[in-house]
Amino acid sequence: MKSPKSPYRQHKQQWSRHAPLVGITVLVTLAASNLLGGQLPGIPQGAAAQRQEDQQGLYLSQGADGHGQQDDGWTVPQWQLPVEWRQKVVAAIPLSSEGLPWIKASRAWRRGIRTAFVADFQPFQEVVQEGKRHGEDFVFLNTTGIPFDYYGKAAMVPSMAAQHFGDSYEWLLYGDDDTVWFMDSVLDIISKLDPQQPHFITDHFWFWRQEVDHGPVHPGFDAPRCVPCGFNKSGIDTARLGFDPPHACPSCSVAALCAADTRKDLYTQDCSSFRLRYPQREKSVPETEGEFTAHGGAGVILSVGLLRMLSPSYMLDCIRTQFTEPGMVHGGDTLFSHCTFYTGVAPTDPGFFIRDLTFATFDPGSQNVRNVMDLMYAYTKRMEPTVPIVCCDAQCEERLRWLATVHLRGLHFKEPEAAMMYMRQLVELRDLYLSMRGRATGSGHSPVPPSWDNYKVCA
Repeated sequence: MKSPKSPYRQHKQQWSRHAPLVGITVLVTLAASNLLGGQLPGIPQGAAAQRQEDQQGLYLSQGADGHGQQDDGWTVPQWQLPVEWRQKVVAAIPLSSEGLPWIKASRAWRRGIRTAFVADFQPFQEVVQEGKRHGEDFVFLNTTGIPFDYYGKAAMVPSMAAQHFGDSYEWLLYGDDDTVWFMDSVLDIISKLDPQQPHFITDHFWFWRQEVDHGPVHPGFDAPRCVPCGFNKSGIDTARLGFDPPHACPSCSVAALCAADTRKDLYTQDCSSFRLRYPQREKSVPETEGEFTAHGGAGVILSVGLLRMLSPSYMLDCIRTQFTEPGMVHGGDTLFSHCTFYTGVAPTDPGFFIRDLTFATFDPGSQNVRNVMDLMYAYTKRMEPTVPIVCCDAQCEERLRWLATVHLRGLHFKEPEAAMMYMRQLVELRDLYLSMRGRATGSGHSPVPPSWDNYKVCA
């Protein structure tokens, strides 16, 4: 079925209604230039007017190196994935006809990363041709015979993308179209791991926690997972977690977790996989059942070693045979997670959330976009604001360093264009943060005038 013309072709026109928001973005960026000790590199005179008039500046154009570059030159330097990693990292994103505008919006963080948009329709040729300039491929998925409608399609996306890329990659980023990835943190995570091993990397899970008496919560801090091989486990509150997370050496397995976890009702009797449903442990709701699964919107990093085990034929067979009724499936992440777990592979936590149990690095939590922006805002401040955040202390800096994704939840916005603008602004704020962090570890920030008697220093 062909996609309707209106979502894509009217998208560019719709942006004109939001010129005031664009102007606000320019003002924020120009204010940030003072924090950097002067005018930001490459900002022309009259940048605000240019920003409002040239709506194409919202999108990334093709650079000389074949990767996306901002073409209006007004922002801080963009963080780029090092050249030696550009062929190693790919992305896989499910695509619907209504989600076509997100292709352009997500170029803000992808910046030329090879991306497979998996769709059950054929996009217009103008979309395909434009996508080629940004490293985008469109992979057709015939959904005939795939149960659970959109959930089944979403679960097939990583294996379809992996089949498309063949052996030309090492790591695949799997998330929603409104998932923002911060590639500097992603690189920190994957650079320490062997892509030939089966790695399923995230720290954001749907999980029925022990101390609550209602339905699923996320991110579940006590969800079962391993820590990277060689990770220093000192400081982990194993009593609160309910288990001592094993090292993923060389990768994380369900069997290793089952052996280390006292909560045996989470696992099948032979410890070969997690149970699709397990008895709820709260005494107040003994009749309910729980579920453990990765949160798809928060994103998952998958190694080529794992995806070799998850061929399209394996996934299709798993979806058809392991889930016998609709009530067993709450989302595409349910299908994909458990089909992965049935291979004996279990998740690996990068290591931060396992220590700081209030901050997941793969999307800090439901509706926490403001908190993420507050962290980056706090980092840029010289002075201590009155409320709600003091300057960026050691915990704030650690959270920023580890932050890997933010799930915008675009359907929760009054207008989709607003969500897309947030995606771009988050990436621009990340660029500002990284630029300032680089200056702080190099020559340092410019000195503070003595007259600033309200200057504060973070503890």
